[in-house]
Amino acid sequence: MGSRHRNRPANHHSTNREAAATPSGDRKRIKLSARVGIGAAIFVMVPALYRLATEPPAWPEIIFVSIGAGLIVFHLTRVIRIRRR
Repeated sequence: MGSRHRNRPANHHSTNREAAATPSGDRKRIKLSARVGIGAAIFVMVPALYRLATEPPAWPEIIFVSIGAGLIVFHLTRVIRIRRR
């Protein structure tokens, strides 16, 4: 019986840095989508932050701020990782 493991050519799922290199057009698209995501997160977060600052704390505002902060961190990580490639 032969081995089921075969050498496969590198593809976009590979961990090889040369195979994982993203063309510049894809990098620009990823950067743009990350910036739009950050803008959307800030758009949702600012009113919630204002309500938290001016009114007694409420759970929906705390949840919106938490989700917005998480989205900003996620999209900033995308931008940082694409710059390192």
